[in-house]
Amino acid sequence: MRNQYRFEPNKTDVMNIQFSNHAAKRVSQRGIEPAVVAEIIKYGTRIHKQGFVFHFMPKADIQLYYHKDDRKRFESVIVLTGQDGCVVTTYRNPDAVGEIKRKSKRLLQRPKSFLHNIQLAQQLRENRNAA
Repeated sequence: MRNQYRFEPNKTDVMNIQFSNHAAKRVSQRGIEPAVVAEIIKYGTRIHKQGFVFHFMPKADIQLYYHKDDRKRFESVIVLTGQDGCVVTTYRNPDAVGEIKRKSKRLLQRPKSFLHNIQLAQQLRENRNAA
């Protein structure tokens, strides 16, 4: 068994992370420390879905590597980042990993049909105005 260590935030890791305005608001509202977000991004597991990267810390890793007093900070925390690495949002959900894995990969294809619908709507408006 590996040695468990007490979680001590590294200020340089926190300073290198970019938070969107929404993410900064949600971090403070949900009581998730920016240092925990940095630790999850640095050492957590990643799932690429729907054009985003979902970061989380598996329960087995939390129990193996972190002291029991620090485990609640990391449990069920999901960090959502964009492709550029900017934190979009953070939240807590005990079944989040299962929900993330069930998400459809096709969400990225929706803008094509959305743009097509906009074009059709514009054509209808033009036809109404011409008549």
